Amino acid sequence: MKNRQAGLDRLRILSAWFVVCIHLFALLGDLAGSTGISLFVNAFVYALVFCAVNCFGLLSGWLGYREEGNSLRLKPLVLLWLQFVFYRVFFLLLPSLLGIAEVSLADVFLPVTRRVNWYMTAYFEMMLLAPGLNLIVRHVSRGVNAVICLALLALTVISTALRAVMDCDPFLLCEGYNWMWLAALYFWGASLRKHGWFSGISAGRLRLVLFASLLLTAAWRWGMRSFFSPAGFPGNTEKIFYSYTSPTIALAAICLLLLHARLTGPGSRFMEKASSAALGVFLLHTTVWNWLIVPCAGLLSPLPQSFAWLNVLGSALVITLLCIPVDLLRGRLFTLLRIPALAEKLQARFFALCGRIAEKVS
Repeated sequence: MKNRQAGLDRLRILSAWFVVCIHLFALLGDLAGSTGISLFVNAFVYALVFCAVNCFGLLSGWLGYREEGNSLRLKPLVLLWLQFVFYRVFFLLLPSLLGIAEVSLADVFLPVTRRVNWYMTAYFEMMLLAPGLNLIVRHVSRGVNAVICLALLALTVISTALRAVMDCDPFLLCEGYNWMWLAALYFWGASLRKHGWFSGISAGRLRLVLFASLLLTAAWRWGMRSFFSPAGFPGNTEKIFYSYTSPTIALAAICLLLLHARLTGPGSRFMEKASSAALGVFLLHTTVWNWLIVPCAGLLSPLPQSFAWLNVLGSALVITLLCIPVDLLRGRLFTLLRIPALAEKLQARFFALCGRIAEKVS
């Protein structure tokens, strides 16, 4: 389990770095303006980093699944909320008092309910359903579990095709920007852990599937832009594989999860610490995005546009490495203030209250 955990620690911090890359691609990597081989390389690297959010969702299921016990865990959600508020107070509210940024008090102290960050809101919503998802994975047969997994995969294929060609979203998946998609990823991750799907496939074949998925994603976009005019194909066909619900992106993320779960060898202390700060990297860089990172865009792209992917990877790595120690200090402060212990007491009192209410109702 230690070896497996070490591999998943690496995937967490890798995914955090990739999330920063996704956002920087929109700022530094002009995929719409590049052509030829530069377009293909940029599109390939973008497809790789685009797996990050799906990897986080799969990790939630893999690590959150339990064979015993099935109660809602409020403590992690309380700590996440407070972490979210912490960053918005110190890196958004205080700068706004200095006239650097603009923010409302409601957005600072009620970030989840205000949906100021789609992933955090969707994650909270999905985690409220996690006990039910664990229950399904635990009690359905292996065959039924496989059917559900395949049905979810079929849903992604159909949804992606309809969204691209007909510009409609009958399942309301919103290209993966909601709790339903995170719930599907959680179910996949939990199922992979419980039943060991694809454990018999060699690492070499998993890498081949990963490479083929990314290659197809990039080749499609390159081909659409190279051989057709924007009016020559319907809807959003050019971006058909560039959504979180894309079957190629989902498949690539699953391969990344399985490959990292197989990594052997002791994990380093640095990787363990960096992994614990993965969410902090995500929260911190999005909090300072508009007032700090965007104004410095010129400094983040020293290379020509044809090498946009290098600008993105390098700049994202620097941002990630700067965010990690900040979140580690935040974690140390929370420990000194006994915030985890307070969250534990809050959870215990909440369930005690629910128990008393249930007794009176019954």
